[in-house]
Amino acid sequence: MDEKSKNELIDTYLHAYNNFDIEGMLKLLHEEINFHNISGEEVTVSTAGKQEFFKLADMSRNFFSSREQVPLRRDVLDNGNVRLQISFNAVVGMDLPNGLKQGQQLQLQGVSEFAFEDKLIKSITDIS
Repeated sequence: MDEKSKNELIDTYLHAYNNFDIEGMLKLLHEEINFHNISGEEVTVSTAGKQEFFKLADMSRNFFSSREQVPLRRDVLDNGNVRLQISFNAVVGMDLPNGLKQGQQLQLQGVSEFAFEDKLIKSITDIS
């Protein structure tokens, strides 16, 4: 898969993510998609397979009333993965157990790394 195709796939995924389009996200993912969220060097969320990813995406759709991931920088790694520096902006959609309150605005920066197989996204690792 060439770099242009990878970037188009990522951009389409981010567009679907930003618009809460779970079905649009899922059609871009490999059946064996692996997702990991890492915060402070600790894996806080992990899924294996499309069904687990769907459950997580469906459950978390209400956490935010709006959300946007904006790529700030893209790097192609030696292994062919694409690493994005991401700006994440969101408005919390409900009071959350971690203390975030409905209506609170979030602005974070992090890294997302994408791996590919069979012209689909095979792995997503979000690091903050």
